Amino acid sequence: MTDRTAKELARKESNVAVVKPDALCIANFEKYADAQVKLVELKKISSSWARETYVKEGKWATIGTEQNGGVVDACAEALFKL
Repeated sequence: MTDRTAKELARKESNVAVVKPDALCIANFEKYADAQVKLVELKKISSSWARETYVKEGKWATIGTEQNGGVVDACAEALFKL
């Protein structure tokens, strides 16, 4: 395997690792009856740090019993883009 091939494979794998938690986050978020209200509230938040806190408090980025910081970040970004 060449260095370039290894880097391409690593990049693809990292993209997959981010996409799956994003999909799980959005699915968790959409389960709530007031998801659209929460989405409007999230989009009013200008600070990415505050959006991440909002997502963490909503527990939408929970995988198992834990919330990973990277997953929370990706989740907040994915929801903000909806």
